[in-house]
Amino acid sequence: MGPLRAGSAELTFLGKAAISGSQAYLIRFESRVGTFYDLENIYAETENFYPVYIERKIKKFGIKTNIKERYDRKNYKVEIVKGGFFGKKTEVIKKQSPIHNSILLIYYCRRLSSSELKPGYEFDVVLPTDEFKVTLTRIEKIKVPAGNFQAYLFESNPERIRLWVATDKRRTPLKMENLTSFGPSSIVLEKYWHKDTEE
Repeated sequence: MGPLRAGSAELTFLGKAAISGSQAYLIRFESRVGTFYDLENIYAETENFYPVYIERKIKKFGIKTNIKERYDRKNYKVEIVKGGFFGKKTEVIKKQSPIHNSILLIYYCRRLSSSELKPGYEFDVVLPTDEFKVTLTRIEKIKVPAGNFQAYLFESNPERIRLWVATDKRRTPLKMENLTSFGPSSIVLEKYWHKDTEE
């Protein structure tokens, strides 16, 4: 929050995992801010990183809440089941197009084609509770703990997120800004290594 460090978050790509009889990528997002703790296991389609299933465990002021989100891409809807101290609640959100997940957007950008990765390219983002447009605004140099990179910069309108993806062959995810609901945040790549797989 401004110059002050309010908390910490860690994003980990865990590779492929089975979910509902199919293969998906599993990404874990863990954050801590004061008395607030949030652990998200996010399962994403292997083709384009649309969310399939998300399981969240939240703890705030000692009160635990479990949230399960099941995404139906064909029918553009998500079923959200919340359970905790105050009971269980189910909500279904319907949209007019496939639903994204904000944490997965940097991975979604990695899968764009070479013809799309040009400054000025834009796409619509539909979240369960928000919608905005993301534009590849420019290519710039960026320094993160993992090193120095040439990167594609994606920015949203209205201002919600900024994403940096390396221009290298692997399109390494480098940095994300402002992805959390509790205030400005930044996640950067700390470790980098090569594998003989596209993940």
